[in-house]
Amino acid sequence: MTNEIRRRQVTAAKVEINETPQPARSMNRQQAFIARNAGTQASDQMEFASDGVVGSVAHNRPGTVVLYKPSRNAGFQARTVSASAVPLLFSQGWSDTCPDCNGHHVDRRGNPTTDPNACNARESVGVRVCPVCRKRVYDNMQITEALMAEEDDPNVIVDESYGSSDPATRTKMKMDLHLWVRHPEWAQANGVPPLPQAFREMVDTAPTGRGT
Repeated sequence: MTNEIRRRQVTAAKVEINETPQPARSMNRQQAFIARNAGTQASDQMEFASDGVVGSVAHNRPGTVVLYKPSRNAGFQARTVSASAVPLLFSQGWSDTCPDCNGHHVDRRGNPTTDPNACNARESVGVRVCPVCRKRVYDNMQITEALMAEEDDPNVIVDESYGSSDPATRTKMKMDLHLWVRHPEWAQANGVPPLPQAFREMVDTAPTGRGT
């Protein structure tokens, strides 16, 4: 009896590797910020009275956000800007967070704010609050002095002839101007000192708040 040897033909298994498409790279922080605020709108309510009819008109406009603007020797300053301008400002070096403190500037209620004192990486500056509209007036000269301290140009002349004022007197002068321009009736009724002649044209031409 003849033993027949049968040979098996072994065929190598064909394995196909299909590359699974990877999800698109996650949007970076700025792209996410743009997407989150795209299309946001704010509404301004304007009251009117005509022929004895009192009503109001709503005006829609692009919403606003707080971004941080870079400036030479000044760190990053918080600014309120239109949401529609965000892509352009990002391309110019603005940031959605403050690189000085690595965070967001918020007020006591947790809302975004442009208050320079909200940055814990910078020295605080003097501020006054309007008794009528609660507008905050900051000591810009104190801010300027802080920036000059960072100036690295040896040719800059430090003029000490303007050093006799202090934050209290500087902010009072700015607040008096604000009160006369925006709330002249309140200023007159509450004995706010008259403005220097150089500022009076501003009061004559500025829109008034009629005490509000």
